[in-house]
Amino acid sequence: MPPPTPPPSYISSPHALPHEPHILNLYHHNCSTPYWSQNPFPSHEPHFIATPRDPSIIHRHTYSSSHREWNSFSFTIVSPTMRAILASVLDDHPGLDLSDDNWTFTKPYAPIVHRWTELRAMQYDLTHNRTAVSRELRLKEITDMLVEFLQPLVQLWLDLGHHAHVRDEMMFEGLWVMFAPGEMVVTTFCGVEMVCRVRGIEKKIDTVDSRRGAGDRWVVSLEYIEWSGQECGYTTIHVDIEKYAGWQKVTEMKTYPLEMLDEADMEEKRKRIIRRGRKFERLRGCFLGSYEGTMISMEDCQRERKPQLRPLEEVLEDDRPTIDPADYTLSKYHREYFTPPSSPWMARKTGLGRETADSDLEEIATPPSIIRERAGVLTPLSDDQCLMASPWVVGMDMKTKLWGQFLVDKFEPAARSRKMFDSLILPDGQKQLVWKLVKGKLMCKEEGLFTCCLLSVRGNGIAVFMFGPPGVGKTSTVEAVAERCCVPLYRIDARMLSSHTTTMVECALDHALELCRLWSGLLLIEDSDGSVGLNVDEQTARNRILPIMLSKLERNRSIVFMTTSCTSGIGHALSSRVDLLLPYHDLSKAARRRMWATLIKKQVKDWRLVDNVELAKLSELDLNGREINIIGQNALLLGSRAQDKDAVVELLHMLAEQRINGRNLLTEQARRRR
Repeated sequence: MPPPTPPPSYISSPHALPHEPHILNLYHHNCSTPYWSQNPFPSHEPHFIATPRDPSIIHRHTYSSSHREWNSFSFTIVSPTMRAILASVLDDHPGLDLSDDNWTFTKPYAPIVHRWTELRAMQYDLTHNRTAVSRELRLKEITDMLVEFLQPLVQLWLDLGHHAHVRDEMMFEGLWVMFAPGEMVVTTFCGVEMVCRVRGIEKKIDTVDSRRGAGDRWVVSLEYIEWSGQECGYTTIHVDIEKYAGWQKVTEMKTYPLEMLDEADMEEKRKRIIRRGRKFERLRGCFLGSYEGTMISMEDCQRERKPQLRPLEEVLEDDRPTIDPADYTLSKYHREYFTPPSSPWMARKTGLGRETADSDLEEIATPPSIIRERAGVLTPLSDDQCLMASPWVVGMDMKTKLWGQFLVDKFEPAARSRKMFDSLILPDGQKQLVWKLVKGKLMCKEEGLFTCCLLSVRGNGIAVFMFGPPGVGKTSTVEAVAERCCVPLYRIDARMLSSHTTTMVECALDHALELCRLWSGLLLIEDSDGSVGLNVDEQTARNRILPIMLSKLERNRSIVFMTTSCTSGIGHALSSRVDLLLPYHDLSKAARRRMWATLIKKQVKDWRLVDNVELAKLSELDLNGREINIIGQNALLLGSRAQDKDAVVELLHMLAEQRINGRNLLTEQARRRR
């Protein structure tokens, strides 16, 4: 607790200072009944002695038995003018409320040390103001008196700070001098260099080993700018600096002030990190892109990536990853729910933000209906805010379906591409039909339009059912359309769904449909014959999820593609709930010829010299598109790129014949077993 202050009569005088400030020195006597006195020597005098005038400053001292001297302990500013001066200097100092502290400062007087430059700058301006009036001259005198009183109290720490800037070294006890609130510092987050702003610093003492002080450490509170998916704000991290002996180079610490660098190095680092911050600024929202670098899984991250952000002051109010922190909470709920039943459920945090116990499982069987809108016009970030921007962004790896942190520098937003779409071998008009259907739906969503529906309960999504033999381009059609639209493609294997309970299947479908709706992405349910009730007699165990699928299709608000290799048993319940039934057939000879020509073009430099007769022989072989691609990959592995055209064609023909012979043998054996 702070020491007692004199009676109110000593500190409540509202009038201006006299020509010479009066400093009331109080000394603490630790007797049987501790008391404060103006007399440094013990006596039987009253605790306080009245003085002819009210003090400007009350300065308290404590006695050091080891050094046998009185040391400064704290002081209280009483003068209204001095209070106004310090209020101007200490304005916006984090964590400092002078009115609550009764304008009392305690050793080592950290706020004064951290704002000493501002105080001296004010003194300098008043001194060199040649047009000052009498009132300003009086203010200068009081400022000089205040500086004269404060300087002996903080000179030791000021010298330490000057020594750190000159020699780039600091002792452990003086580290707090460098980490002033508001100071820009360099640190690392998950192994990546970043710039943060200091919020405060606190010394932690290890009570177990407090006698030696080996466990002492400084805990520096830092803040940086994070994107939550809806808004930008500040979030806080804490960095520990362990105790060390002697002096240590400041710039070799894991956290150090940015201004400790040379001017050229500091400017280069600022420009580089601001450039990264501008990229972070552009990535606010939902983006599909390519990434080459380290992904930190959210399960392995020790820090919670859904922080409570404080609003910004000043300016603000496939294997491809999709950057979108807004939907991380919903995904967290999904992952928690799919935890194996053998795992402990007690006291597990869910995406609902409450504790979940075993008895609550039925209550949270389905995730809440979350309707969220994307942020509109985003306020630009200033250079200082870009300097403090996070080097990581939250996204999902579309191949593994895992959420993680992706480096801003390594992420490149994807661009629209027609390459795969143009190379897709389908009947005339079929791929254009799918493309125009998806494009129309995306345009309606961007413009806020909805498709006309007589039934209000029906959703405004699109469902396309593709059926036909394997390897004829069903999946490739969806991939090509997603690439041309530059939207995420979320895949679900229906056979995996069929192995779970109906509740888990419903949760997974809700999760996937919600993500695709928010992302304006495509949902692909592959091999859906095992989940929509096809082959009723043979799939009895899987037919129980048919009502779930039909219900989701009825109220679907996303773009859903379903594929199956089963061409029989498609019931009216399914066909009446899809917008487009798209049949696929075995590849024609012309289609196979184009595929073989494409493969040979990739492997032979003089591919135009390939005889049409040779291509005709290859196209006669009864192979689907997937098998032709596999044969082409195997030919590349066998080193056919360096051979001439005749050798390449011969190798492809040999691999194709072997595959057909093996497939026929497997078919014959299966027929005999039946």
